Amino acid sequence: MKKDESLIPEGAYCYTIIKTPCKETNWCLRIKPCPYWKLIYDFPEQMNGYCKFLKEGDWTPKGLSLLCE
Repeated sequence: MKKDESLIPEGAYCYTIIKTPCKETNWCLRIKPCPYWKLIYDFPEQMNGYCKFLKEGDWTPKGLSLLCE
């Protein structure tokens, strides 16, 4: 995948919340994850986020703890 910084959501999280109409409550929330975000299941929950753009994970030496919660 070619790196395109414009695909990264703004803010502190690795997703964008999208408000969409729905019948049950008039509005539903949908989450669109960053295309560079993934989980590494070999690590414990809350330490298993990985950013393919930065090539860094929650567990890496830079201390990015909770990189993409």
